[in-house]
Amino acid sequence: TNVFRVYAVDAAGNRSATNTAVFRFVPPAIEDQILPGVSIANLVNGARLSNAVLVVQGQASDNAQLGGVFFRLNDGEWQAADGLTDWSATVDLAAGSNIFQVYALDAAGNSSPTNSVGFTYVVYLPATFDIQGIGTISPNYIGVPLEVGKEYGTRITAASGYAFSNWTDTAGTVLTNGPAIRFVMQPNLVLRAN
Repeated sequence: TNVFRVYAVDAAGNRSATNTAVFRFVPPAIEDQILPGVSIANLVNGARLSNAVLVVQGQASDNAQLGGVFFRLNDGEWQAADGLTDWSATVDLAAGSNIFQVYALDAAGNSSPTNSVGFTYVVYLPATFDIQGIGTISPNYIGVPLEVGKEYGTRITAASGYAFSNWTDTAGTVLTNGPAIRFVMQPNLVLRAN
């Protein structure tokens, strides 16, 4: 509380009555302009993961009070993460390239810069090789899980008394007449050596 008094004095030195005003100074509210921070602890750019479900963890901080941590996978909807200072988010991965994004909000509505990490969910599946006749595949990928989307090559050698004809798919379409074949691994891939 402050008291302000004022009076006037004339040329002869006569003083007027004193007027008094009492007021209280309220400083203006200082707006929080400091942005919160957010980091990802267990996921790095370029990572190659083989789990279909991933729990991403990280930390968030603010000079005053955190309001929330929000994340999304690829172009999905933004969702609230579990926790604030130590947060986590569970995501179902899409095969291939993925981008995980996260940002924090403070109680004043300030948003941190968005933190993004690009990584690959690698899916492994077995291809089916159907040999019509007798022959040897090298390298032998029969029953071996192969990375979906990756290119592989193999070669068939016909056994004595047999001749190689061609490689076909399940529809009988000839893929190549040579004993060597290159293919990109895909789900339900069946290659037939005739």
